[in-house]
Formats: sequence, structure tokens, C-alpha cells
Amino acid sequence: MTATTRADLIDALRIKLAQLDHMGEHLDYTSRKVSVRFPMLSLAGLNPDELEVLAAFKGRYAEFQDHLAAAMRLVARIEEVNVNAFTYVINYMEKIGVISSAEAWNDARAVRNDAAHAYSDDAAEQAGFFNQVYAKTPFLFETLAALRDFCRRTYPEGN
Repeated sequence: MTATTRADLIDALRIKLAQLDHMGEHLDYTSRKVSVRFPMLSLAGLNPDELEVLAAFKGRYAEFQDHLAAAMRLVARIEEVNVNAFTYVINYMEKIGVISSAEAWNDARAVRNDAAHAYSDDAAEQAGFFNQVYAKTPFLFETLAALRDFCRRTYPEGN
């Protein structure tokens, strides 16, 4: 088995960033579709098409957040930061200015985990969850922009 080189990791990071751009377009599209509904008080009364758009929004948020975490882990590996615990990665991202705070990332991650695992039959509770997803979405886009800026400065094309 061959060792992964720094250049290999940077190439993988560039691919991941391109993938995130594509995913970000989809999340942004869905976010704009649902924006007229926020803040929501309840999901009661929504028709199946409206519920389907909310389901897509939830899924795209969770997927985008997962892939953003993977890109941050790649940067940490390139910079030889211990990636055995994601806490180290988050602390490094805070140190280099990619995220405003570890707490902000953990809040966005908690919303992602709720998106994947929390289920409720209460229409008002469901609306509260979607309000959180909608509120945290800009943070994910800001994080991607900051990560992209760091990568542009640190790993210029051609190096």
C-alpha cells in the first residue's frame, strides 16, 4: 500500500471543494424555495409538495455539513494536525479562522444530527427543527467560503 502524499491530499481537497460548490448550489436553491416560510410555527396544513421540499432541505443541509467536515479533515491532514478526534480538527479550524468558534460548529453539527436521527409527530416541534436548519444554513456557507479562502492562500494552484 502506498503512502498518501501531501500533493495527493491537496488534489483530494480540490475535488472535495468542487463537490461542495455543487452541493452548495443545491442547498442554496432549496433554501431559497423554503425561505418564504420562515420562521415556521407548525408544519400542519402543508401539502405533500411543500413537505417534500422541506425533506430535501433537511437532507441537503445534512449532506453539505458532512462533506464540509470531510474537507476540514483533509486540511487538517495536509497540515499534519491529529485527526483521530474531530475535536482537534475543529479546534484547528477555529485557530485558522475557518469557523468562528468550536461551539458554532458543534451547534450546526447538532442540527445535522437531529436532521438524521430526530423524529417527532408534533407539527410545532417539527417546525422548530426546520427553523434551526434554516438559521444554521448561512453558517455552513460562511464556513465553506472561509475554508475556500484559506485553501486559495495556502495551496495555490500549480504548487
